Amino acid sequence: MCSAAVNDIIGSHKPGAQRKKQKCRKDKPILKAKTHERTDVYQEAENKTQAGDNQRYPINFSHIYTEWNLLLCAIVPCQHSEEHITELLKNIASLFHATLTSALDYNGAFANDLHRTLPMLSIRPATVNDAALLAEMIREFAAFEHLEHEVGTTEEDLRRDGFGPRPKFRSVIAEWEGKAVGYAVFFEFYSSFQGRAGIFLDDLYVRPDSRKHGIGTALIKHVAGIAWREKYFCMRWEVLDWNKPAIDFYKNLGAVFLDEWKPAILIGDALEAASKGTA
Repeated sequence: MCSAAVNDIIGSHKPGAQRKKQKCRKDKPILKAKTHERTDVYQEAENKTQAGDNQRYPINFSHIYTEWNLLLCAIVPCQHSEEHITELLKNIASLFHATLTSALDYNGAFANDLHRTLPMLSIRPATVNDAALLAEMIREFAAFEHLEHEVGTTEEDLRRDGFGPRPKFRSVIAEWEGKAVGYAVFFEFYSSFQGRAGIFLDDLYVRPDSRKHGIGTALIKHVAGIAWREKYFCMRWEVLDWNKPAIDFYKNLGAVFLDEWKPAILIGDALEAASKGTA
């Protein structure tokens, strides 16, 4: 803290006045009571930290508060009147409140599960009420990949398969300042070699006018966080070979491309023929 700020807190004092070096007296109950009075912001942050929300609040609040107490003892001469100390403590509390609020904002801006890293961005699970929105963005995504002729998904399909008694997929919605700007759809598959399930990321989409804000990164890291916390062995997805920006993006994330594998699919008439043994 700069000396000017300290002087603003302490108030005026006589230039050149000699301050006595003495310990704060133990019979000053007002000092003890006030220095341990914690603001609502501090208490909220401490509660969230104790509740395990260390990603959102990764700073050590007890350490910060201790530092303020030490600062207070250093700058408060014990010969001050109780009225002066009371006013001083109010100023200290206000400055502590402002500093801690800034710390919360900072840590909220750079924490994990990247939806917490962008103050204007939130990522939430999709609900049955998002079926129409999901269908709309799926069509947008298909158009972007020049595959709109392959889309047959309806709102009813999404309600049935995503939000029924036995969901076949999961989805999250990215919102920027309360406006839907992207989504991800994923589901699990099983590996007989790993003896564990993995997550297949089927769709990852950000609307064109909302790109360059880190939303795509936030979405993929959000799904990766789900995979990690829920003990899936991997997260797998596909990308079209012409989409170089996406390929470069995934490489920067550390993704491994399975170039030696060729995806295969049975669909439509071929699937029907195979099922009947007439292929």
